[in-house]
Amino acid sequence: AALPPRSASCMLLWESEQQCFCRESIRLDLSKLTPAAETVAAIFGSPDATALVVCDASTSSRVDPAALVAGGRYTVRLEGRGPAWVPIKQLAARVDERTVQRLSAAFYARVWADDVAEGSAFRAIFVGHATRASDAADAPWRWLVEMWGGPKRYSERYGDGALVTRMLSKHAAVRMRFAFCRRWLEHMLAAMEEVRLGGDDPAVSESVRRYWLHFFGFFELSGTERRELRALA
Repeated sequence: AALPPRSASCMLLWESEQQCFCRESIRLDLSKLTPAAETVAAIFGSPDATALVVCDASTSSRVDPAALVAGGRYTVRLEGRGPAWVPIKQLAARVDERTVQRLSAAFYARVWADDVAEGSAFRAIFVGHATRASDAADAPWRWLVEMWGGPKRYSERYGDGALVTRMLSKHAAVRMRFAFCRRWLEHMLAAMEEVRLGGDDPAVSESVRRYWLHFFGFFELSGTERRELRALA
C-alpha cells in the first residue's frame, strides 16, 4: 500500500487559528472516498460538519465539500472557536505507554470473545492469524504509541515506513464497512472505560474518541453512518 497518487487525490490544508487536530495537510484519496462534509469533519476532529469552511486554495472562494475534485487544493477552517482538543501527536504525552498497552489488551480481549451474530465474522477478521488475544494486541499498542507522538515502537518492530503502509495493507475496505466500524468502536469505547483512559481529564478521553472517528474518516462511509458513529463516540 502507498499514499494515493496526486491525480486521484486532493489536498486539504488546515487554515485556522486553532491548532490542528491532525496533520495540517491531508491528501484525500478520491478514488476510494466520496467527498462530503461529514468526511472532512471526521478527519479534522470537528464534531459539527456545518462549522467547517472549505475554500479553494487559489481563489479563496467557498466550496461545497461534496464538490472536491482530484488535483484540487483546499483550505479548511472552523467557524468560531472549535472544541478543546489534544492534537493527535500530543496524545502520547498525556496517555502513558502502559495505559495504551492495557487499552489494546482490553480491546482485543473483547474482540476475542465476540461470537454473536455478525460478531463472529468481525472476530475472525480482526484477530487475523493470532492464536491468543495478547498476540493480536501487540502491534496495535505499538502503532498507537507511535501514531500519538510517542517512541517509535511500531517502526522498531516492523521497520521504517511501516507505520502507514503496513497499517493500510491490514485495513482493506472490506474490513472497515460500517457494521464492523460500529462494532470496533463499541468494543474500543468499552475498553477505554475499563482502563479509565484519560483519568479525570475529559479533554484526553474526548480527543481519543475523536481520533477513532478521524481514523474512520479515511474509509468510505455515508454521512448518516458517520453521524451515527459520532453519536456513539
